[in-house]
Amino acid sequence: MSIKGVTIQKDERGNPQKATFDLRKHPQIEDYLDNLLIDKVKDEERVPIEEVKKKILKKLSPKKKTNSV
Repeated sequence: MSIKGVTIQKDERGNPQKATFDLRKHPQIEDYLDNLLIDKVKDEERVPIEEVKKKILKKLSPKKKTNSV
């Protein structure tokens, strides 16, 4: 059985390993995958965007050199 716009890639033993979807023929797959990702992270801790910005800026700022003798 084959479905137009869907390709199943198999390993050397013939076991299915990957599926490739033509999103022009199956656009709903993208929404389904987005929802899977949302469900996966829904219970993770949230960090305010301002806090994230501060951490990024801190990492990007040049470090001060200290002169020690």
